[in-house]
Amino acid sequence: PKHMTVAFLKTHKTAGTTVQNILFRFAERHNLTVALPHPSCEHQFCYPRNFSAHFVHPATRPPHVLASHLRFDRAELERLMPPGTV
Repeated sequence: PKHMTVAFLKTHKTAGTTVQNILFRFAERHNLTVALPHPSCEHQFCYPRNFSAHFVHPATRPPHVLASHLRFDRAELERLMPPGTV
């Protein structure tokens, strides 16, 4: 695959869970690291707070795929994700 790092902005009621599932399976198939929320954030990245790279579980850093609910913050995503992330 051409792109191996993906940040997906998951939204409500737009088939986001379907796309998220596809990305998770892609990551599993290609042995990629998926960013998971820190336990203190439960299953979302401390949503509805603005996203911070600190919300990502340390065991899943640096990630190749980020696909869970979060409140967009470009600077924090750029800080977390590798250059060239789509």
